[in-house]
Amino acid sequence: MTLNRLFFHFLPRFSRSGLLALVLALLFTISIATAQTNSLTVEETALNPDGLGYEINLSPDGKIVLSDFDGGEIRIYTADGSQAVIFSGVGLVSDARADTNGTIWYIEEGRQCLGEMNPINGEVKCWELPLAPDSSNIFYGTTLDGAGRVWVSDLANPILFRFDSATTKMCALDASSLTSDGGYYLMFDNYNEILWFADYTNYRLLSFNENDNQLSSYKVTNGNFKIEGIISDQEGGVWFTDSFNGSIGHLVRTGTEETLYQYPIPAGDSDLKMLTKENMRIWYSAGDVSSGTIGMLDPALMTVSETAFTKEIFPGPSFTCQDAVLIEEFTAARTELTPDWISKYYEQIVAPEGWSIYSMPAYFFPWGIQYSDGVLWIVDQGNQKLARHIFEQYVYIPLIKR
Repeated sequence: MTLNRLFFHFLPRFSRSGLLALVLALLFTISIATAQTNSLTVEETALNPDGLGYEINLSPDGKIVLSDFDGGEIRIYTADGSQAVIFSGVGLVSDARADTNGTIWYIEEGRQCLGEMNPINGEVKCWELPLAPDSSNIFYGTTLDGAGRVWVSDLANPILFRFDSATTKMCALDASSLTSDGGYYLMFDNYNEILWFADYTNYRLLSFNENDNQLSSYKVTNGNFKIEGIISDQEGGVWFTDSFNGSIGHLVRTGTEETLYQYPIPAGDSDLKMLTKENMRIWYSAGDVSSGTIGMLDPALMTVSETAFTKEIFPGPSFTCQDAVLIEEFTAARTELTPDWISKYYEQIVAPEGWSIYSMPAYFFPWGIQYSDGVLWIVDQGNQKLARHIFEQYVYIPLIKR
């Protein structure tokens, strides 16, 4: 009796056709499991279909703050995504974020002001951002420093603005001695009290230390940067996306030593947007309006050479301060929402060790990306979805010998 006949012989309760169907079902299940192993499992919930989601920022209490530019909305999700509050009618929103008191700060491009919103009642104060003589301003990113002051970048002009709600002073930091234009996003490293931002025209990474009033410039030797997202490595250095070189950059700062590393994106889109840190791994978003990818870099598994760069230190730029002008007050509509989450899979692209890169559904255009407490959050601007990937939590149980 052959092995196949033995196999069928000892399973009398199944017909041969039924057994074949069972085997095929098992193979199909295994193929799905294998595909899912090579995919990123996410859950998606719909945003405003008429909107355009951009940034997501973490509030000090762990909530997710999402900016919808075209939809005129600020959405605040609980840390687990089970509940949300939508504030609508707040204007053209950019880079909304919460301070330690829960107040939401954002750029309102329509009124060209800095919005200050009370999340309890939706009351908004609109503080005027001074305009350039030709009104060419493109106010873009925000950040909060350790004193609770709000910084604002201007993509079209070499000026940073700083608003102090305690004194209602609006200050302008003039960087025109270095560049003719500004940059995208900016980030304040509260651990080291350094403001980091980018120079869009001259392709440089810049830092401002208010304690010693110094402005530092970093530029690749015989090369350029095109920096959009910037995050702190919490050790004095920064990670950043660099679309010019299609790479993730890491400026390591140890005492007085500074070293630059670049990690070229091996696959997928290289038009890089934002990035976030999950433990020691870096997640990023990339793409354009027709396609997109998200990826993960594990630098512990990579070996890269140092990148030569030049550093220049300049005397501190001048500050011009004035009493801030409150140009408008209004109340945003407030709606509570219980999001519906639908499972999806992002297919993995073959990439070398140290990288995990995932392609997205049609018209996927990722922008905002944040990691918080075991969850990776992603804004799919092309399909107007908020996605989340929940990482598996492992519990370590030590072996006890008796």
